[in-house]
Amino acid sequence: YQRKRQILCSALADAGLTPYWPSGAYYVLCDARKLQCKTAREAAMKLLHNVGIASISGTSFYRDPIGETILRFCFAKEDEVLLEAAKRLRTLA
Repeated sequence: YQRKRQILCSALADAGLTPYWPSGAYYVLCDARKLQCKTAREAAMKLLHNVGIASISGTSFYRDPIGETILRFCFAKEDEVLLEAAKRLRTLA
C-alpha cells in the first residue's frame, strides 16, 4: 500500500490538492479548496465530471467546517487504475 499511497498522494500534490499523507490506511484526505467550490460535495462532483475521478465529501466524516474543505480518496485499487487516476488528476495542475 505504500507504493499505491505514493502514486495517489504525489498526483494530488501535483494537482494542487494538498494530500494529508496517512500513516496506515487505504485512503487519503486532501485539501480541495483549489477547486473553488462552495461545498465539498460540489468539489467531488466537479472532479467526477471534469476528470472522471470519484471521491467522497469530507462532510461524510467531519461535522465541523473542515469537512467542507476536504475530499477522501481510496487507493486500494490496482496499480493501473491508480496510474490512470494520477494522470487525470495531474491535468488539474
